[in-house]
Amino acid sequence: MRFDFEIGDPTHLETLLRMLRRIDSVYDVRRAVQGASDTSSDTDVDPVGNPGNA
Repeated sequence: MRFDFEIGDPTHLETLLRMLRRIDSVYDVRRAVQGASDTSSDTDVDPVGNPGNA
């Protein structure tokens, strides 16, 4: 499962990532780098039990 987040102020990105990592059911949180092979989102969040879907 993937969730995409769009934020208006990029200064809030680290705070958002930190908050998402604190959620027990979240497996992975990361920022996708523009120009990389997967550019569909800025942040990928994987629930526990679904590794590899980010």
